[in-house]
Amino acid sequence: MEKHSEKKLKDKTVVFSNDPGGAQVLSSYFYFNKLEIIYLCCSNKAEIFFKEKKIKYKKIGFKKAIENGTIFYTSTSWKSKLEIRAIEKLKQNNRKIITFIDGWDNYKSRFKYNKKYFYPDEIWNFDRLANKFCKKIFPKMVKIKQKRNYFMNYAIKKIKSYKISSNYKNNCLFITEPLTATFKKLYNKKPPYSELDSFYFFLKNIKKIKEIKNVNVKIHPNDEIKNYKKISDKFNNLKIRFVRKNIFYLLRKNFYVASCSSSLMYVAWKNKNNIICTIPIKNLTPKLPIKNFKYLYNL
Repeated sequence: MEKHSEKKLKDKTVVFSNDPGGAQVLSSYFYFNKLEIIYLCCSNKAEIFFKEKKIKYKKIGFKKAIENGTIFYTSTSWKSKLEIRAIEKLKQNNRKIITFIDGWDNYKSRFKYNKKYFYPDEIWNFDRLANKFCKKIFPKMVKIKQKRNYFMNYAIKKIKSYKISSNYKNNCLFITEPLTATFKKLYNKKPPYSELDSFYFFLKNIKKIKEIKNVNVKIHPNDEIKNYKKISDKFNNLKIRFVRKNIFYLLRKNFYVASCSSSLMYVAWKNKNNIICTIPIKNLTPKLPIKNFKYLYNL
């Protein structure tokens, strides 16, 4: 358990979280560092991860959270300004804020609000590559701390609780990402390729890996399934299913895992799945701390 958690058991711990990725990381921290209760100011999509880990919490509105908390944690979001608004308000009142950062890209833009940057007192990251990026990108007034990867510990534990399927080596899981919406939100322009370009490229070229007989598609919570179904309908020669099971179950049932740059590729790599990068542009590789993955463009 983290030292400051042991000291702050009687404090009102408030958590601000909106996007699924950040919520997974934050909830995993509280799963291993149990408090009597936390006060949660979050979206419904984020709340799911605190529920599934059976963390004791009470939902609280934004204004009450700002006024009544004594220690504050946030994740980061591209779709919502919940966390950055919380940081802005809390900094005005000289309150200490700790932000958990997930992934390995678009770091600085996560803290921009109304053309200004609002940084917490501390930014926690969870591996060497993220720590390196954080120290390079953020101003010196922000304390950068590399912590134990709570989400990875939780993920591997959950994955191992499921049985490997009999056709494990013939199954491929494709993980979608809302690339276009993210890029437009952060940079106000289109990305060099879209999530749908990647999916089409994957289905067109997956036959290059002869072992793969079945394709299972996991839709990101911020993605639209109908757009992917339109593309999959063009590939009647492939066995394609859209699946809703949790990611830990799916990583136990699919040996191959394909995506552009989803952070879940790192979890899959740690779980010793076979990783396929589906970026449809030559020599453009994901910012992920993984090695020995298959780059579909070069196969």
